[in-house]
Amino acid sequence: MTYLCIDIESTGIPAEGEVHGIMEVGRCRLKNGFIKPPESMLVDCGIPVSIGARATHHISDEMVAGEPGSTDACLWLMGEDNEYFCAHNSDFDRKFFGGGEKLWIDTYKTALRIWPDAPGHKLMELRYFLKLDDSEDFDPKLADPPHRAAPDAYVCAHLLRRILAEPKITVEQLVRWSSGPALLYMCWMKAHKGKPWKEVPKSYLDWIVNKSDITDRDIRATAKYYLTRPDRTDYQP
Repeated sequence: MTYLCIDIESTGIPAEGEVHGIMEVGRCRLKNGFIKPPESMLVDCGIPVSIGARATHHISDEMVAGEPGSTDACLWLMGEDNEYFCAHNSDFDRKFFGGGEKLWIDTYKTALRIWPDAPGHKLMELRYFLKLDDSEDFDPKLADPPHRAAPDAYVCAHLLRRILAEPKITVEQLVRWSSGPALLYMCWMKAHKGKPWKEVPKSYLDWIVNKSDITDRDIRATAKYYLTRPDRTDYQP
């Protein structure tokens, strides 16, 4: 089985009234349990980088000037022979790269299901929580610096391999989890901040689902999930 783990660094996060593009793409191939060295390319999408994005990945407009454009970057990602695409929070990457007809695995959404009570579910948090660096073939130099496309794709490949090693986990299950909203573990909304969603009172869950104007699909889906679960343990404030 072959998986292509990708990472995209952009000029910003697409939002209503804002258009953003690709500044860097990275790829790392996982095939039959073996991880190839990651690769990346800078991309000149013609859109100035936002301050927030640059503060994260430190890629400047000057660094990408004259580099290949977004179409070339997407063709470069498609050029690798693989059966699945994978990304950490693939909803973001797929705003820039659809991946054609290939199926996707999202290591963020699947990690939330497998290790819901991990200290955090960001890529580098899971790297250290799961001790991915302890693998014999893990090269810390290839994982540095964080928030650049090649290192993040490399860590994502190691995380995916760790996920696939979990007993009773199937690829079909991972694809299904990845195709829908994320099932969040911790609530960070003001009324119940820092409380696991399974402990949030049903009255509040019902308000989110049926009465609020909250549009975040992960929050709404998580609230609905715990509102309708017959085996949840209700929290008594």
